Amino acid sequence: MNFFLFCNKAATTRLRVFLNNEEIANELLACKSSEKNIDLDKDFLKEGRNTLLFEIDKGDYLINDIIVETKLAEGGAKVYRFAISEKEYDKILDDNEVMLNMQFTGNDVKKAIINVNGKEFTVDTEEYEFERPITSFIKEGNNYIKITPETEFDLEFLEIKIE
Repeated sequence: MNFFLFCNKAATTRLRVFLNNEEIANELLACKSSEKNIDLDKDFLKEGRNTLLFEIDKGDYLINDIIVETKLAEGGAKVYRFAISEKEYDKILDDNEVMLNMQFTGNDVKKAIINVNGKEFTVDTEEYEFERPITSFIKEGNNYIKITPETEFDLEFLEIKIE
C-alpha cells in the first residue's frame, strides 16, 4: 500500500493503520509531508470488501492518494466465472465458434496455464494479444476460466465471444 501524508498543523503524533481491525503500522510522525509505503500481509486480506482505518492521536494531517496493489505470484491463479444461457448455447451448437481473447501489456514472454471448465491448454507468447477457440470447452450454464501464470504479466483485457 502506498499513500501520501501531509501535515497541516505542527505536532508530533502517532499514526496507526488497521486492515480489517488488525494493526499493520504504528509509528511516530514529525510534522512533515511524505510518501509512505506499507507492505500488507496477505493473511489480513479477505475475499470481497476490506477495511482500512488510519488513526492519529493529535495534529492535523491529510492522507491522500491511497493505492493498494496486489499481485499474483508465479503459480498463483485467478478465476473468472461466466454464464452461457440456453439461447447462447443453442447458438454455439448451430456451428458458431466461442473465442477466448486475451490482451496484455508489455512485450515480455507471457506464459500461463489456462483451464476452462477442467480442460487445460497453455499460453506462450510475446504478442500483445492471444486468441483461441474454446468451443468444445464450453457448457450451458455456469463456466469458469482459471489462469495460472508461469511468468509475470499484466492481463489488460479478457473476452469470451460467440462468433
